[in-house]
Amino acid sequence: MTIYNTYRPHTFDDVIGQDHIVRTLSNAIARNIIGHAYLFTGPRGTGKTTLGRIFAHAVNCMPRKNFTPSDTATCEEIRNGTSLDIIEIDAASHTSVENIRDLRETVAMPPSCAHYKCYIIDEAHMLSGAAWNALLKTLEEPPAHVIFIFATTEVHKVPATILSRVQRFDLGYISVRDISTKLQTIATTEKIILDKESAQMIAIAAHGSMRDAESLLAQIMAFTEGKITPQDVRSVLGIVERDSVFTLIEQILQNNTTAALTHVNNVAEAGHNVTLFIASLITTMRHIILASIDQQLLTHHAHIYSDQEQKRITKMAQAPTQRLITIANTLQRAHTQIAQSIIAQLPLEIAIIRLTTQNDTPEKPSVPQKKTPTDRVTATPTRDNANDTTIPTVASLTRLWPQIITAIKTTHYAFATLLSHSVPHSITDNTLTLITTNPLLIEKIANTPLRLTLQDTIATICGRSLVVTARLADDIEQTTTTTLIASTMHIMHGGRVIEAI
Repeated sequence: MTIYNTYRPHTFDDVIGQDHIVRTLSNAIARNIIGHAYLFTGPRGTGKTTLGRIFAHAVNCMPRKNFTPSDTATCEEIRNGTSLDIIEIDAASHTSVENIRDLRETVAMPPSCAHYKCYIIDEAHMLSGAAWNALLKTLEEPPAHVIFIFATTEVHKVPATILSRVQRFDLGYISVRDISTKLQTIATTEKIILDKESAQMIAIAAHGSMRDAESLLAQIMAFTEGKITPQDVRSVLGIVERDSVFTLIEQILQNNTTAALTHVNNVAEAGHNVTLFIASLITTMRHIILASIDQQLLTHHAHIYSDQEQKRITKMAQAPTQRLITIANTLQRAHTQIAQSIIAQLPLEIAIIRLTTQNDTPEKPSVPQKKTPTDRVTATPTRDNANDTTIPTVASLTRLWPQIITAIKTTHYAFATLLSHSVPHSITDNTLTLITTNPLLIEKIANTPLRLTLQDTIATICGRSLVVTARLADDIEQTTTTTLIASTMHIMHGGRVIEAI
């Protein structure tokens, strides 16, 4: 039997990381306030189905006022998963309305031994719309002896009519501390030596999923012989030493392009997992950004770093916060591009080149210059010092606009589609104005997160930070409309504009 099945929690006391849910359910059962339908939602491996099973066991076997628990044999069957009154359904393979109709026929029949007949429907979001509609009437007026328990990772796909009829519980990611503690307990039981650092490394790699952490532990146990060291964890999981992560971030902050690229090449040649390496970079950058805002924000994560590492984070956090955010965002995009890259480290190398060959210091606003209808490109570019990049021109932005839209499409497809109906119009006082034929784009650009995404993408591709606004084409003079048509023809690879009507 796999480790995650062997050490699956059997009681509420065994559940880790979901204390708020355990307390609520335990109190409800103790006070005999039992609902007819529950929904557990959250990331994979955090205990949704397990909580459903524990709850089904508890409502039948936990003593409470005016309630006699089911007999020992029945409770043991429920615990072992062999009870006929606890029905588990995988919605991924029972999605049709016919499956739900069959279920409705069995709902009316009373439980054979237990007090409650519990239906645990896993991956509930996979049910079809017709299946949900067929189940709706039963959820509205269920028999007193029936409890429905739904588990899903995609609660947004569950119809609102269903959500309004269930008690919803949102499970969160399990902390590194809780996962590593559980892993050390398992290792002790399995007579395996697992030190604290190794347990933390496995917990971090599991990204909040206890099941993933237990699977990784089993994989590493098969590699070792009775003792797991940090080097064993790195070898099996392809994790780079944290010192390597810190070193690369420091090289980026120092704009040391050659050293940073050499470092990445060494990591790749050593056979390390580049995807996990970038993930570690992003995680560390998050902690550096938090420390740059307030050192106290780092205290929640301090337990995973040594004293020396915390000092390095504190030093790196002295860099401008916007610079740190730009690095994190650029690394995040590189992480998403790895899957489409022929060479795994290429997106990271490109990100490093962009981050270390441009200056993120905001430029002092240039003095606006009076423009004529035939000359409305930009104010004259200025430099604060020899290292600053000049303000890009409208012409250069127009050429790069398809590339900017493509970059945004990887994370915000709908927003990128709207941007395809726009072109750069002018740049004044470090502000880029777009013209568009779609008023919805103006509304979306007013949305701060989307505007920041666009501005950060422009900064990454063009090497210059600009504030972005948008206006409707109808609000611009005739000459501007002519330019819009010409620019659009350029983007769409069209010919010359003979006349604008």
